[in-house]
Amino acid sequence: MQVDNFKCHLTCHGIMNLLLGFNIYNKSMDTSKLAKWFGVVMLAVGVLGFVPGVTSNGHLLGIFEVDMLHNVIHLLTGVLALMFASSAPKTFFKVFGVVYLVVTVAGFVQGSTVLGLIGVNMADNLLHLVIAVLALMVGFKRDSMGM
Repeated sequence: MQVDNFKCHLTCHGIMNLLLGFNIYNKSMDTSKLAKWFGVVMLAVGVLGFVPGVTSNGHLLGIFEVDMLHNVIHLLTGVLALMFASSAPKTFFKVFGVVYLVVTVAGFVQGSTVLGLIGVNMADNLLHLVIAVLALMVGFKRDSMGM
């Protein structure tokens, strides 16, 4: 169990560094470009969820619980991020952040599922929380980071 928690910590830390590395706290990285990168990452996560070896026994990277619907949701999220990256990236991050926050709360409350639709575990819930908070920070940040 300690190894899984350590892997989750490293993965959450990596995602935060990825987003922080794109300078979400200053004006050098516009929100549109961040939404494009986010879309690509979500598409990759969605695809990797279907790859044997990367996903074994229903766990992406041996950590995060995934299933077919969960993977499809990641793919759709990636597509939406790319669709709205040029026209409304801040709105995308606001809506996405709120939706992921609801998913996070449902995951923590229900434990092993979100509304009986997708399976989750503690690593998923923590990652969803980190992503929701960062998305909301990007979406509600007041500056010239794009639209």
